Amino acid sequence: MNIPKELTTVTSLSRIITAVIFTVFPFAGFYLGFLYQHQFTQYLEDRTTLNRYAIKPSPVAIQDTSIANWKTYRNEEYRFELKYP
Repeated sequence: MNIPKELTTVTSLSRIITAVIFTVFPFAGFYLGFLYQHQFTQYLEDRTTLNRYAIKPSPVAIQDTSIANWKTYRNEEYRFELKYP
């Protein structure tokens, strides 16, 4: 197979193009990967923080009529109260 000499000769232009390609592509790939990682991390954080802001109903205290006349013991130190007959 005969290949023309112009295609197999190393010229200064071909050296410059090769140097630019082997220099620019790794840095460009690193930069694009860095941007992708930042966007992906932001996406994951947005998905995991949605539940934090969900509105949840607060519990409502219901008065049980069967224990309405019971006495109440309160402990201020441990902050609890207990009803007893």
